[in-house]
Amino acid sequence: MKRSLGLISLAVSLWSSLGWGLSCSNKEYLLPNGKCCKYCPPGEELVKRCTVASPTKCEPCDENYYNDVYTYSRCKPCTDCNTDRGLEEIRPCQRTSNTVCTCLPGHAPEESQLEEKRCKPCPRGYFSKGGNMKCRPWTNCTASGSKTLRPGKQDEDAICDTPSSKVPTQGTITQPTPFPKTPVLTMELDSSPTVVPTNPGFVWILITFVLLLTVAGALVLLFSYRRTKKKKLDILCNGIYAIPCKVSEENDFRMPIQEQEVGDKSEFVQG
Repeated sequence: MKRSLGLISLAVSLWSSLGWGLSCSNKEYLLPNGKCCKYCPPGEELVKRCTVASPTKCEPCDENYYNDVYTYSRCKPCTDCNTDRGLEEIRPCQRTSNTVCTCLPGHAPEESQLEEKRCKPCPRGYFSKGGNMKCRPWTNCTASGSKTLRPGKQDEDAICDTPSSKVPTQGTITQPTPFPKTPVLTMELDSSPTVVPTNPGFVWILITFVLLLTVAGALVLLFSYRRTKKKKLDILCNGIYAIPCKVSEENDFRMPIQEQEVGDKSEFVQG
């Protein structure tokens, strides 16, 4: 009878191992009795392990603690990027990830057996930009036959007076050398008023032309006046009035004779 109970117990154990154990995923762990229990997800920690009767119990990590993997352990404390160890923070700690620290400028990673990261300052004559950069010696400007424009510092290399490494003045923008431009013929429209050249000869010609034009106009007016007067005298002497006229020897014009009245009759006498 006891032997039969032992066989039954062994069969149940095998069945449990084959049934529950084979169904566990990478986010679960196996209990000795063959049950698959869930891990706590990132950002949470284990409060109580699961049993045959109850599941795993988890809760979020406290402030300044994190958990970045599926686990059944407690949350871990966040790393402090202490400047005394030559560190600076580049990403803060979260429940699902630890603080990310890097070396300060002028420091280089220190080879240490400790779990916490440390950075050591560069010795004199060496520099580092920080991060994972190792300390490097300053450039020796004198050895290359150049002058030192700016001496090296713990976080910067020395700068020598060479064409390829001149330091531009702050606020100055270096412009590229322009290519020579091909000359282009352009015609510009001048909007200024036209200026008459002040040539003395031109002025005298203009004055002479104006004078000649004035004299010609006066002669035309005089000739027209004499002609009109002659026509009027012809009408008086040869017209219906038949007024006696005499010819003027000076102007070759006929002039009416002065009229003189005697008694009731009028007679014309030569004046």
